[in-house]
Amino acid sequence: MRIVQLCPYDLERTGGVANHTRDLSAALAALGHDVTIIAPRPKSAHQQVSHLGPGLRIVHVSNGRVFGFNRTSFELTYANRADRMIISGLMQRPYDLIHYHTIWTPFLSWQVYRRAHAPAVATFHDMPPEGRTGDLQRWIYPKILRRLIPRLAGVILPSRAFESYVDLSLAPVSRILPPCIDLARFHPGALPARTFADERINILSLCRLEPRKGLMVLLDAYRQLCERGLPVRLLLAGDGPDRASLTQYVSRNKLPNVVEIGAVRSEDVPGWYAASNIFCAPALYGEGFGIVLIEAMASGKPVVASANAGYRMVLEPETGQLLAPSGDSSALADQLGQLVTDARLRQSLGARATTAAARYDAGKLAPQFVEFYKEALARRKTKS
Repeated sequence: MRIVQLCPYDLERTGGVANHTRDLSAALAALGHDVTIIAPRPKSAHQQVSHLGPGLRIVHVSNGRVFGFNRTSFELTYANRADRMIISGLMQRPYDLIHYHTIWTPFLSWQVYRRAHAPAVATFHDMPPEGRTGDLQRWIYPKILRRLIPRLAGVILPSRAFESYVDLSLAPVSRILPPCIDLARFHPGALPARTFADERINILSLCRLEPRKGLMVLLDAYRQLCERGLPVRLLLAGDGPDRASLTQYVSRNKLPNVVEIGAVRSEDVPGWYAASNIFCAPALYGEGFGIVLIEAMASGKPVVASANAGYRMVLEPETGQLLAPSGDSSALADQLGQLVTDARLRQSLGARATTAAARYDAGKLAPQFVEFYKEALARRKTKS
C-alpha cells in the first residue's frame, strides 16, 4: 500500500503522537508498504524530503509554532504558498490512503485534507480538558464530528476513554487501536544517562513543563517525601513554559536533590529511564493514552501516575497499582513512598511492567493498522 501519515507535530520534539507516527510509519515500511510522513519542518531539517530508509520518507512542510492555551500548549503549523504548492503536488500522487493524526489541529491537517484525493482515516488523540474550556469542547466536538466522521473512510480511537465524545456509530469503519512505538530502544538493560554515587531512590518525570502535566503536584509530593526523611532524588526532564516557576518552587521550598535536566533528545530518553528507579506521571487531565508510560514500563520501571482517563486505560491492575487521584499531592506522596521504601515491590512491578508494555510494540501492532486500512478501503469501495 502507498500510505501517507500526517502528523501536525514536529517529529523531533518529545511527544506521544509524534513518537507513535514515526514508529508506526517505520513498522509499516518494514512490512513492505510505501510510507510518506508529512510533518512540520524541524530546525535541523536542511532539505524538503528526508529519506529514512527503504519505503520511508518525511516531507517537511512549514514550521510549527508552540502556543499556550488553557494551561497546556499546542503546536500550530500553517503552510505558506510555497508549501501549499508542495502539498498539492504530493496529493496528485496515487496514494491509497492518508492517515491523519489529530485531524483538527490547526492548520496543516486541514490544508492537506482540502487538497487530498485519497481516502482518509483519522486517529483522535486529544482529550478535552477539565473545566469550562473542556465543557465547551465537549459541546462543540460532537457537532463537528457529525459532519466530519461520515466523510472519513474510518476512525481510530487510542482507547475507550474517547468513546464518551466520539460517536463511532457515525464512522463507516472504526477500531480501538492503541498508539504504538518501537520498543527496541526501551529495555531494562539500557545504559544510564547518568549515575549517582549514593543510595537515593531516583524518581523520574519526563514531560513538557506545562500546568496540565501536574508537576507542581509532583513537587509538593516530593516535598512531603523529603519531610518524611526518605532517601529520594527527583529527576525533572523536559522543557516548557512552567520551567521558571518550577525552579522557583524548588528554591523557595529548599527542596534537596532536585536535578533539572532540561530538554532531552529522543536518543537520550532511554538512558534517563535507566538512571531512575521509579517513573512518575502526574498529568492532571487531557491524556487520552500514555506513550511515556509504555516507554517507562518497557524500561522495567514501576510507574506512579495520576488516575486520569487515559492513564487508567494503560495501567492495568497488575501493573498500575499505584494510581493517585489527579491533583492530590498527598496521595501521590503516599504512592511514591510505598515504592521508595519497598525494593521488592519496585522489582516486582517493574518486571510485570516490562511484560505488559510488549503488547504496544510497533512491530506487533502495525499489522492491525494494515488490517484496519484494508477494511476501511474495502468498505469505501463497496459504498461507491
